[in-house]
Amino acid sequence: MFEEAIPEDFYSWPMPDAAMGELSPVFYAVALLPEVPKLAAKHGKRGIPAEVTVNTLKDIDLWLCNYKEKHGRKGLVE
Repeated sequence: MFEEAIPEDFYSWPMPDAAMGELSPVFYAVALLPEVPKLAAKHGKRGIPAEVTVNTLKDIDLWLCNYKEKHGRKGLVE
C-alpha cells in the first residue's frame, strides 16, 4: 500500500490540525480512500478473498465511531 519513499520535504508539509482545523480528525480517513483500489488489487494478487478485504476496511468505520464516542465527532487519529 505505501511502497513509495517518504518525500524529502515531507516534514515541511503542514500538519492536518493547522491546515484543516476542526476537520483534521477525518484527514487520515480521507487520505486512505484513494489507496483502497491498490489494497484490493494487492489482496487479489495474494489470493486474499474480497470478503476479507471488505471486512478489513469496515474496521475503519469502527475506528471512526470509536473516536466519535471519545471526542464527540468522527475521526481517525489514534
